[in-house]
Amino acid sequence: MAGAPRAPATFGLDADGDQTPDRQKGASMRIGNLVLAFSALFATPALAQSDEGPAPSDLGLIGSQGFTAEALLQQDVEGQDGEAIGEVINFEIGDDNAISRVVINSDGFLGVDETVIAVPYSAIDLTEGEDGIRASIEEDDTDAYSIFGPAEGRSTAASSFRVSSLMGDNVLLKGGGAFGYLADLAFDVDGRLQAVIVRPDISFDAEGYYAFPFDRDDVAEEAFDPSATSYTLPLDRDAVLEEEAFDYDAYRKESILNVAAADGEGAPEEAPE
Repeated sequence: MAGAPRAPATFGLDADGDQTPDRQKGASMRIGNLVLAFSALFATPALAQSDEGPAPSDLGLIGSQGFTAEALLQQDVEGQDGEAIGEVINFEIGDDNAISRVVINSDGFLGVDETVIAVPYSAIDLTEGEDGIRASIEEDDTDAYSIFGPAEGRSTAASSFRVSSLMGDNVLLKGGGAFGYLADLAFDVDGRLQAVIVRPDISFDAEGYYAFPFDRDDVAEEAFDPSATSYTLPLDRDAVLEEEAFDYDAYRKESILNVAAADGEGAPEEAPE
């Protein structure tokens, strides 16, 4: 006997009111897409965190092929013709935090034995991968290389300072706490001062080396004074203890300057203990 007439099917439903296979498949796909969307949403912070950049005490120095003050101070200097000029004994940093002049102890310059000259940093070639550095010097202008500056402007800018006035300073914390010793300075390949490198004192609960950005406008909220015997960080003890140690040896080994040439060995010397 014929059964009761079936109701007409509607879109996505069969005559009994159940979802058709196609409708079931579409619903499953939409649910799957929602799960993926929520997974991506909650995964985003973790991915962003992994791309935040270097650890605080790295400052992007590792891999930058910059150099340290100690490395430049060890370099022999020769002229463009390969003739020996002398060795770097100091250098000046201008008010833009970049090296302005390199002070050289000369074994012989323009017929003058054992003299001191100051060469503009723009005339210095760091000779990547080679021993020593080169200086381009105009031999008919001795006055231009006076450590006191050209005759028309004998005094250097008041905001300029020599690296020797900063290296070796005691390093204090914001509020006056003791931290360590200013062991070195880090520069980029253009000669701009990027960071101070500090070795903690034995009384401080830390070891290794630490790097902190150099900013003469933010030295513990005080005016930067290179003639002072101490350098004050704009950080307190708790903030410093949150920093990660800086891999000083790795930074020196990848320097644009050939430190090995100055050390007289096949590889850069280990950082001083």
